[in-house]
Amino acid sequence: MLSRRALLVGLAVGSTAVVTGCTTNDDSVPVDPTSSAAEPDNDLAVAESVVVNEIALVAMYEQVIASTTNNASTLALLSEIANQHRLHAQAMPTTYAPPAPSPAMNRPTIDDLIAAERNAADQRTSSCMEATAENLTRSLALIAASEASHVQALSQVIPT
Repeated sequence: MLSRRALLVGLAVGSTAVVTGCTTNDDSVPVDPTSSAAEPDNDLAVAESVVVNEIALVAMYEQVIASTTNNASTLALLSEIANQHRLHAQAMPTTYAPPAPSPAMNRPTIDDLIAAERNAADQRTSSCMEATAENLTRSLALIAASEASHVQALSQVIPT
């Protein structure tokens, strides 16, 4: 299992790379004064999409936790990551509360969580390109880095 220090260092490096990739300091790009009316609606849609995805990830984690026979440290890791996804959803600038996702027909596995985290990291990276508000873009980039760090942490879990 990764040490806490290695995980934090990886997160810091990854978030810096993602933030750099999602933001620009190019002041030469002209601002379209007519586009500002649509930007809040687009940002709201992006934020709501993130909330739906994060709540679905929490549900997956809860299913794995409920059905797992893994050791205490693995259960603690799964619970911590599920909590991080709750915080990601709460960090979005929206009051949207999606309905709870219906349970999956098949119980998800650690491998399913890894695939979902990879997908979520890709989605967040794409979302930060869609967002127009700087603070939302920054939040999405940090969440993308967090999702990517979850892949690494979960890859260290040895199923029992």
